Amino acid sequence: MSSKVTEDLALARLAKSSLIVLASMFLAKCAGYLYKVAIARYATPAEFGTFSLALIIIGFAVSLSSLGLSEGLTRYIAYLRGKKKVSEIASLISSLKKKVVFLSILTGIGVFAGAPSFAQYFQSNALLADMLSLMALGIPLTVFAGFHLALLRAHEDIKKYSLISNTAQGIGKVVLLAAGLAVLEAKNALPVSFVLTAGLLALLSFVATKKIRTFYRQTPLISLEKRVALQKTVLRYSLPLLYTGMVFSLLFWIDSLVIGHYLPPEQVGIYAIAITLISVLGIAPELFMQLFLPLMSKYFAENNLSQVRGILRRVNKWILIGNIPVALALFFFPGVFIHTLFGATYASAETCVKILAFGGLFSSLSNSLTAVLTAKGKSYLLACNVTCVATMNFFLNLALIGPYGIEGVAYATAVTWAVFLITLLVQVRKELKELPFKGKEIGKIICGAGALFVGLEIYRLTQYTSLSSLLVGVGIGGIGYLGILYLLKTHDAQDREVFRSIKQRIQERIAGNTS
Repeated sequence: MSSKVTEDLALARLAKSSLIVLASMFLAKCAGYLYKVAIARYATPAEFGTFSLALIIIGFAVSLSSLGLSEGLTRYIAYLRGKKKVSEIASLISSLKKKVVFLSILTGIGVFAGAPSFAQYFQSNALLADMLSLMALGIPLTVFAGFHLALLRAHEDIKKYSLISNTAQGIGKVVLLAAGLAVLEAKNALPVSFVLTAGLLALLSFVATKKIRTFYRQTPLISLEKRVALQKTVLRYSLPLLYTGMVFSLLFWIDSLVIGHYLPPEQVGIYAIAITLISVLGIAPELFMQLFLPLMSKYFAENNLSQVRGILRRVNKWILIGNIPVALALFFFPGVFIHTLFGATYASAETCVKILAFGGLFSSLSNSLTAVLTAKGKSYLLACNVTCVATMNFFLNLALIGPYGIEGVAYATAVTWAVFLITLLVQVRKELKELPFKGKEIGKIICGAGALFVGLEIYRLTQYTSLSSLLVGVGIGGIGYLGILYLLKTHDAQDREVFRSIKQRIQERIAGNTS
């Protein structure tokens, strides 16, 4: 089979897989945005900022107490299943579950006891202590849910996994927050809804894994000596993943932590609004990453670098085409989005949104390059990259927050994302022997973006008064942008093959629903 045909088939699989994931992700993203909008509308910026800090602290606590098993257990159980080692799997589940649940309970107690100290560090924020004291209950529940969700992934029950982790979690937290706001003040409804959502996930994941748990309970266990050796092997695999995951999280959380230490909590809330808007640029990379990493691993194992280069170039092109209009709209009209979605209270986030619009574009391109290094087995190099970039971001934040406030933090983050992208480009070029972009295609996309830029600037100078009029203007500009890309022939036969696959998949699902 020729290289071109192989790439066509792989990209068609990518499109079909992405279409399935899109429905679940779309619901989760919509619910996530609705959740943030509700918080912004009903809570003060200080309450929003305090809750954001509490979520970060709880997130670190959950990561530590889970021991990195969310990924490690998933991959290792899948490996043992392939080897038909059922007793080893049963022993692993039995022993590690007890350990992580016990550790998560201890961590929850630690967070509860340390809540006043955290509050003292973040501007003597008494509300933070109150929130952490309650949200600590969610730590063992979240770890418990994560363990059982890992079992679903390891047994390839992606449908249940997606429904629980994306759809149920997204819709559940919105419904529970709405119920909480109906009877409680926002500062109390936020932590209560968090704990209830964690409990909902724990219950659903426990029920969903009933058959799996029943099967392994009836399976004889291996000897204690072998069990201990197996646990050590899995933990040696999982702990580096834990470190990398925590540093990755720190890269995105460090801004809020620095702002929370040096500035009042309402500044954290205002900055959180900017990050919420910019996060829409992460949808396209998340969409394609679902199948992208397995494809890269497969082709790297076959030493088929031409396939890796071809798919990587195409995915990056799609991300650019989709995200450039979004970044430009956020750059030109941040005020309209902020006022319409979150209210005038957060108007001071406009400058941060403008700064982060292009930083977010850089970050969206980093995801596929990170996947290449992961698929190549360069986890250590990737961990070093993220550690260095997070350290750079931290010191830039310290240098700029004093004279420029949260805008300085936004500048530091945008620069950090740009440096991270450049670093990844250099390393991926070394691995693939060429850049993961085609110069002519990038030039054509830039031409289309330039035309869209001019159109949006002209529209900005007119008197727009609402989000609806803005969407009309952006829609017209977007049609012109796509038209220019079409005339410049940025698409090719392989793109058309993927689009046909998407169309066919939609028609199949419509036919299945109507039959």
